[in-house]
Amino acid sequence: MPKEFEQIRCQRCRAPNPLGQELCDQCGTRLMLVVEPSSLRYEEDSTGGGDAGGMLAERVSSLENNLTRFAEKLERALDLMLKQVQSAHFDHMLLDTLITVLTDAKIMDGAMLARRWREVREKEKFGIDGARRPADARERIVAAYEGAEEHKAAFVQLVEDGFKQLAAGNATKGIKLLERAAAHTPHNLPLLSVLGEHFFREGKAGLALRYLEAALAAGGGDLRLRLLFGIGLADSGEGLAGARELLAGVVAEGGPNYAAHYALGRLAAAEGAWAEAATEIKKALGARACAESHFVFALTQYQLGRLRLALRHAGKSLELDDNYAQAFRLLGLIQRRLGDAAASRAALRRASALRRADGPDGAGGRATDELLLHDFFGASRETGKGLLTGGDARLAGLLRADALAYEPPAR
Repeated sequence: MPKEFEQIRCQRCRAPNPLGQELCDQCGTRLMLVVEPSSLRYEEDSTGGGDAGGMLAERVSSLENNLTRFAEKLERALDLMLKQVQSAHFDHMLLDTLITVLTDAKIMDGAMLARRWREVREKEKFGIDGARRPADARERIVAAYEGAEEHKAAFVQLVEDGFKQLAAGNATKGIKLLERAAAHTPHNLPLLSVLGEHFFREGKAGLALRYLEAALAAGGGDLRLRLLFGIGLADSGEGLAGARELLAGVVAEGGPNYAAHYALGRLAAAEGAWAEAATEIKKALGARACAESHFVFALTQYQLGRLRLALRHAGKSLELDDNYAQAFRLLGLIQRRLGDAAASRAALRRASALRRADGPDGAGGRATDELLLHDFFGASRETGKGLLTGGDARLAGLLRADALAYEPPAR
């Protein structure tokens, strides 16, 4: 065999080593051997074709070595990620167990913890969903400026000062500055969206509708803006047909989501169409299975006389939150209709105790179907205002939070 096939060069120091040796004699690097193609063994010209074959073999050997080292590093990285995931899982289990123990011992209120957690998450968003990335939001707002050039510097300064106030936690002053900036450019879509979303979150329906409608007129036809505007329009009690069309369009284009289906179901319930309401609320439950959605679905089934199904979902609601006063009240009414007087009294006593802990109990402990509906709707059925957010503040808060968190699917 020719000498050049009896040796292989180290890919690191290029020192020759005997064929078949594992480590380089000179530097100790593990050798990456390249098998000689069988065709070269019988072609005399192949051994005299210069150094091209040897150089190619060395390059392939170096590439194989680098790939092996990369694979080893990738394996170590994956092992580390797996350990981190397992550690996070165990931490979550420990925290969940601790919360359960503290709740069972009546040391901590689970419902209050959930509310505080939602508040913390909202603060992390600087009080405005549209400003989740403040630098990006500022850039988009400034880039969309269409006013007179001599006023641009003042506009940019107002925007900068407004976002600084928001980041510092002074939302009132920050929003006022952004409203002043909006006066310089009334068709600035990013700025109108930020203002509309802020007032939507704060429950200021008039201002929210004003800015959301202006954003849609400025070309903001995305599903999220249409969802917020549809909810605001329905909640105002005006233009219900248009609101239904907007919400149905969001579902048709973007798929099921809790906020849209809940809003459609609640509008149907306000008109007494409980069968239609149950259909929409079931879809909302499928999009977001939480204590509130189980409670509302149980309420629709109770109104339709499907007591066993209502009982099951009221129980599921309380499994997710055993401090949910409204769910206990509904459970008591269901059990009363089923003839289980003892269980009904126990559930209603629990509901009354929880309501007193949250504040004055206007019902005085007396539970009737009419009081249940009044708590659910508030005065919206009579006034036509607050059709989606009147009455139960907990359901209203979830509706707003879910709508603001909605992310349209990628197209």
